[in-house]
Amino acid sequence: MAVITLLSDYGLETSAVGAIKGTLMKGCPGVQLIDLTHQIQPQDLLAARFELMTAYRSFPEATVHLAIVDPGAMLGRRAVAFRTAQYAFVGPDNGLFDGVLDLEPALEAVELPGLQSPPNRLFRGRDVFAPAAAALAAGKALSQVGRPIAPASLARFEVNLADRRADGIHGQIQRIDRFGNLITNIPGEWVGERLWEVRVLGHHFLFSLAGADPQGGRLQAQIASHGFVQLVFEGGDCARRLGVAVGQGVVMRSLSPVL
Repeated sequence: MAVITLLSDYGLETSAVGAIKGTLMKGCPGVQLIDLTHQIQPQDLLAARFELMTAYRSFPEATVHLAIVDPGAMLGRRAVAFRTAQYAFVGPDNGLFDGVLDLEPALEAVELPGLQSPPNRLFRGRDVFAPAAAALAAGKALSQVGRPIAPASLARFEVNLADRRADGIHGQIQRIDRFGNLITNIPGEWVGERLWEVRVLGHHFLFSLAGADPQGGRLQAQIASHGFVQLVFEGGDCARRLGVAVGQGVVMRSLSPVL
């Protein structure tokens, strides 16, 4: 069965998501549609990048991922589709797919054709992106939905990645979830069975996979299901309590050899 996932900043208050799903179902009868989320804050490309990057590999091979956070729609930013080794992606070429491209390369890519509809009547999610996603899910080749472009030309973000240095791991907060947990860009596999001192905005505490720091109070670190180190405040909003925003630096310094 063909599978298409959907991610957007459309919310659920209007019929926008339903109209897109209708187009997908007409273009690929019997398709299974999975909502990743439609609750991305309007035009928040970094949040969309993170949510897509951490979810897309949960799906079976040949899944088509349709992602639409499109602040440049009225500026003529190109619409694209591309394939990696196992998946296809459709959406605006604005850096939304940067996290995916950090994990694996695009093997081929196309620019989707525009429509001749008056700009005030064009809904790119329904009229441009959805037909392409449906066609790919139905088995059409990329060359049948658009004009070939160089995969290396796909838009990227200037995102700071975590860095291993002599004095420890330097990262930053890349996402704050709805509970106020601070999701860093430090990969969990970098942590290992060591004791770490974690520093963020003047706060510091100890962390290891063996257990929480009893002196850290309710401020703790953990490796969450998305695979990154995140900072949490037990029973509370960590971001609010620490006064931390996306982009804040985080340093983890090893205090011991392997435990």
